[in-house]
Amino acid sequence: SIFKELSDADLAAVEQAMKCTDVWKYRYRQIGELSGGERQRVWLSLSLAQEPNILLLDEPTTYLDSRHQIELMELVKRTQRERNIMVVM
Repeated sequence: SIFKELSDADLAAVEQAMKCTDVWKYRYRQIGELSGGERQRVWLSLSLAQEPNILLLDEPTTYLDSRHQIELMELVKRTQRERNIMVVM
């Protein structure tokens, strides 16, 4: 149920995903306060916290500057290797 308390494992997965995507520092901010690029990383973090076998990404670098585009793509590649998940873009 969406109304149940998160388990310790759930909380650990969320924290790990947020740290992996460098959005942990935004954990107390509202999504509307974030820039487009920050939101993109939050959405990726949300997906990774669910520990998927397949990750579907539609234009994952939208709203990101060049530096963050490269960082995000490197993050996706590293995550794909480390978690052994299929990534479809």
